[in-house]
Amino acid sequence: MLGKQLRKKFTREFIQFGKNSNLFSGVLLFIHILQLIGLISLGYYTMGLDLDYSMVYFAIIMFLIATRLRAFNNIIHECSHYSFCKSKSLNILFGKIAALIIFSSYYEYKNEHMTHHKSLGNFEKDLDFQNRQKFL
Repeated sequence: MLGKQLRKKFTREFIQFGKNSNLFSGVLLFIHILQLIGLISLGYYTMGLDLDYSMVYFAIIMFLIATRLRAFNNIIHECSHYSFCKSKSLNILFGKIAALIIFSSYYEYKNEHMTHHKSLGNFEKDLDFQNRQKFL
């Protein structure tokens, strides 16, 4: 199957999934923010405890914080495709909020990521690959 045919086939299949409502997306982002604040607070509290297993608890909390940070990156990705919620302007706003939390730039991520979709596999034009090429 050619690339264009694959794209058409999968585009039709993905459209049926639909987008989250604006309210649901906002609540989801808010819940992720609350989870991050709660985990950071719990980690701070755990550091002050004098328990035999406090470092184990702290390691678990750090792992959970990392999963929340990854979730914010996923939200930025979905927002860059305008697929996190139905409103284009809210996708941009939510993407900017999520990017701010992980000390990133929504527009830089979006521009870099769109080159990936436009030039997939082209090491010179695909900025996603250029960043990863250092590790190959």
